[in-house]
Amino acid sequence: MASIYPQHFAIHTGSGLTREENLPAEPAGAQAPSRLSFAHGDGRRPPGHQGAQGTRPETPVGLNEAARVYAPGDAAAQRGAARLVRLVARKEFLRAARGRKYVGDVLVLQAVARPGPSHGDEIGVGFTASKKVGNAVSRNRAKRRLRAAAAEILPLEGTPGTDYVLIARTATTTCPYPTILAALRAGLRRVRRSSRSS
Repeated sequence: MASIYPQHFAIHTGSGLTREENLPAEPAGAQAPSRLSFAHGDGRRPPGHQGAQGTRPETPVGLNEAARVYAPGDAAAQRGAARLVRLVARKEFLRAARGRKYVGDVLVLQAVARPGPSHGDEIGVGFTASKKVGNAVSRNRAKRRLRAAAAEILPLEGTPGTDYVLIARTATTTCPYPTILAALRAGLRRVRRSSRSS
């Protein structure tokens, strides 16, 4: 690499004496560009360049169970199963509390006929978790697990034209998930028998 400092040269004069002059290390003039020139300029990707096509990441499973419950085109709906409708009004929960009930170690299930004219293939579903279940994190976890179980069981095994309310218990947050599925199926059988006997 050329030095940036001036260099000393001895120049012989006609009288036999010498004198020193400072000469620049590089000749005067335009300096070389700091970047190298490429065919497409500055080493950047040419216009219209596309990177290698990679595989798209798979959608994470179970991140949004609520959307899975009510998403149109769900696999259960494609099999002709009932469509789940979310219960949100307080009066809907109060009305379900006066209906048929199953009390288990993992969950409580309440069931009542939907009001008004026939709703065809609709099933109402709501979820609650009191402070007895634990703190906010525990209550949210319990409701997420109940939503997942409802999405898996109710469209195929629930009774159309019925509102169901699933109430979490302390064990809902810690028990194995198949235990919740089994408890929901047992609750559906119980409230179904109660409906026939009444």
